[in-house]
Amino acid sequence: ANTPNDQALATKTLDEFLVGDVKYYGRKISVEIADGEVRDVVNFISEESGVNLILSDEVKGKISVKLRQIPWDQALVLIMQTKQLGYIRQGNVLRIAPLTAIRMEADSARQLMESQKLLEPLRVKIFPVSYSKAKDLETQATGFLSSRGSAKADERTNSLVVKDIAENVLKIQKLVHNLDTQTPQVYIEGRI
Repeated sequence: ANTPNDQALATKTLDEFLVGDVKYYGRKISVEIADGEVRDVVNFISEESGVNLILSDEVKGKISVKLRQIPWDQALVLIMQTKQLGYIRQGNVLRIAPLTAIRMEADSARQLMESQKLLEPLRVKIFPVSYSKAKDLETQATGFLSSRGSAKADERTNSLVVKDIAENVLKIQKLVHNLDTQTPQVYIEGRI
C-alpha cells in the first residue's frame, strides 16, 4: 500500500513538476524561520515529514519562512520554487538540486539515450499490405523513423520495406496492423 510519503511529489519529470498541478499528500506541519539557511529549513521539513532527502552541495542561501499547518510537500515545493530548486524522485528518496543542474542532467541523459540508438543495429522488415496501398502507408510510417531509418513502398508486391532500429520497426508494425484494414462494405438490397 502507498503511504502518503510515497504519493508526495510523485511526478517523474522536471517538466511535470514545473507546469503540473501538483497534489499534496503530506502531513501538515508549521515552519517559522527568519533569515535561516535553506539547507536547515529543508532538513527541518525532512525531519518533520520522515521523508528521505538528499541535498546537492549547490543548495544554499538564506530564506525566511512562515507557514502554518500546510502539507510538508507543499512547504517543500514553495521553498524549491522560491530558491529555483527542483527534485528528482528515485524510489522513496527525493534528491534536491538547482533547476539548472537538474535540467542539464536530464539533457545529458537524453543525449546518452540518443547516442546509444545511433549504435544500435538496423533491422529490415517487409510488411505485406492487404487492403491499403503501400505508398499511402509509406507516408504514415515516415513519422516513426529515426534519422537512420527508411520506409519504402514496393508497389509491385504492395509491401512496405522498413529499415530502422528494432524499437521503431515495432512501432511501424503496429501502425501497419492498425491502418491496413478492410473498408466496411455497404450492402444495399432493393425489393420490388
